[in-house]
Amino acid sequence: MNNRLSLTVCAVLIAHGYMSSAHAMSCNSGRGYVGTEGIGVLKSQGLWRPNGEAFRDNVTINTYAAASGSCMLADNLKATASGVLQYASSVREPGVLDGKQNSVLAIVNEAYLTYTPSEKVFIDIGKIKRSNGFMFSMNPLDLLRNTSGKLRAATVNADSNNPDSFYDEGSIGIGGTVYADAGTFELAALPRLTTNDSFRESAEKWSMLERTNSTNRLYGAFTTSRFSDFNPTVNMVAGSSYNALGFGVSGYVNDNLILSMESSAARGERWRHLNMEAASAVQQYGNVGDPFGQDSRRLVANLAVGLRYTDSNRTEYGIEYFGQTEGYSRSEWRNYFKTVGFVNGGFAAGLPAGVASSLAPLYGQYANLLAVETDNANRGNNFLGKHYVTLFASSKTE
Repeated sequence: MNNRLSLTVCAVLIAHGYMSSAHAMSCNSGRGYVGTEGIGVLKSQGLWRPNGEAFRDNVTINTYAAASGSCMLADNLKATASGVLQYASSVREPGVLDGKQNSVLAIVNEAYLTYTPSEKVFIDIGKIKRSNGFMFSMNPLDLLRNTSGKLRAATVNADSNNPDSFYDEGSIGIGGTVYADAGTFELAALPRLTTNDSFRESAEKWSMLERTNSTNRLYGAFTTSRFSDFNPTVNMVAGSSYNALGFGVSGYVNDNLILSMESSAARGERWRHLNMEAASAVQQYGNVGDPFGQDSRRLVANLAVGLRYTDSNRTEYGIEYFGQTEGYSRSEWRNYFKTVGFVNGGFAAGLPAGVASSLAPLYGQYANLLAVETDNANRGNNFLGKHYVTLFASSKTE
């Protein structure tokens, strides 16, 4: 259980071009928390055996803090920022796939200026987030999610419907929101500011721009307010490697029960997939180079349906289904794990010791690549299979 303390955070922001001498900058009392945890890990025998021990029994001390705040710079200009800091230290030297013994992470989740030309129009510029969705496990409407830079050694689970929200990071760009009688309109332009040349490495090592602004993306969304019980949302993203259209709706069936449904269709895969022909060639001692790829022309779709029930004690119970065409099939999963086993020592079966020893570095590289690609796909908040059912419960009692 996380022990979290309230913090008072005051952000001091300067904007000479916007503040008049008659207007005093005012900052609200910020919000935040700090926490520390002790984490014990006991490993068991697994498939992963790259060059060196993959995982080790260990104890890690995980310390973290989060803070957010905002300041009014003028009557129609506001500055908002939020960020997190984490430090993880392990007693023993970790395994090859465990991360570093001592790791530190600092993320600016958001940092932007909001200009309000009228009561119903808001323009944001800076590091901004645009997200939609009603689900606990997977949101097909979340078309702009970025790859997480979280530490391998320890993860902070946030107190929200998004367990990964501690690391949820916006992108640099400009966005606008308009509140009209028909509903809410959102637009955003997120430009490519760098090229991600580190995609074959763990995203823990990526730069901030490689995580957030390595592709061009244009985003739009509309949520209607014309229905009293349901709030349909339609959104889209057009990008240099990924284009998608989403639809979702959520509302009360009765006073205690909420029904949610989301779906999206896209041209382009969300993560780098293992090519099954290349995987089979690896198992036949073929040298295929990079066995992973991302098809920017493939048509994919997904669907999520969920029910949430809240009792009189404010305890919430939920069940959700998520299905997608992009995930690995049953036969592809079998081939995936056969490949993992082969490159993690299976290649040596039946070979003379000298030959196996000479091949070990090559297949160690394949093993590390498989581990990195699996890790990065999960850091992008992707499910790799086709069908998932999630059960959850949470208490909102204060």
